[in-house]
Amino acid sequence: MSYWTTQEEFDAKYEGQFGLKAWHANVEKYLKPIGCFLVAGTWSPPEFNRFGSKVPLVNAGANPEPAGDYHVIFRNYSLCSFMAAFYHALNRSDWDLLALLDTDTLIGAYDFDGTLRSFMQQPEMWFMTNRWHAFPGGQFQVWKRDGVNHFVNHRVRANFVEYRNGPAPPTPEEEAGTIFDNHWFNPNPEVETMRQDYGENQEAESLNEQAMTWPFVRKPHPAIIERYLSEQTPKAVPVL
Repeated sequence: MSYWTTQEEFDAKYEGQFGLKAWHANVEKYLKPIGCFLVAGTWSPPEFNRFGSKVPLVNAGANPEPAGDYHVIFRNYSLCSFMAAFYHALNRSDWDLLALLDTDTLIGAYDFDGTLRSFMQQPEMWFMTNRWHAFPGGQFQVWKRDGVNHFVNHRVRANFVEYRNGPAPPTPEEEAGTIFDNHWFNPNPEVETMRQDYGENQEAESLNEQAMTWPFVRKPHPAIIERYLSEQTPKAVPVL
């Protein structure tokens, strides 16, 4: 998922350790997909996409002008992205798994090949990801076709919700937990969350040693990046 309005904005997202160029290299290295695409929750000009047809852009088209800025509960543009990606995928018949790998994430000792094969061997499991506290929400998320179909047809909230008195709608993670219930496969149940969220979480530094043991680290503290890349990333096993 990404978005941009100018060539300069795309270029800024393209370069860097956690940029789109590095993300695409990781996707190709670890997943070896038959195809790869970007998706924007709003509308990003496709002519600024430096990947071109190699990594096409799918626009959800949500207009932020009347809706307002992003809000995790009330104006969730990432949910617009998911829906656009899912309908785009359902319009193709040549795939078994649809995967999302975050850009702002370190990859560690994760067996992509073995984990995906284990997921495929469990027909009752339609969605695979780790946990964000009590709910599904990880840096690496994978759906079978049944899971994609189930999600788009069993939504329990809208992407945009008007502010009103009363209970707030569920977060995206809570919604996924409700939708998939017994169809969610968590390959790392021993880890509560793999989100260090440096810059957002005041306790990020206190998680440094713990994060060094995670197979993924979202928004890692700068102090652990070099060590993690040296000690953990070489242990990753790509799709064979």
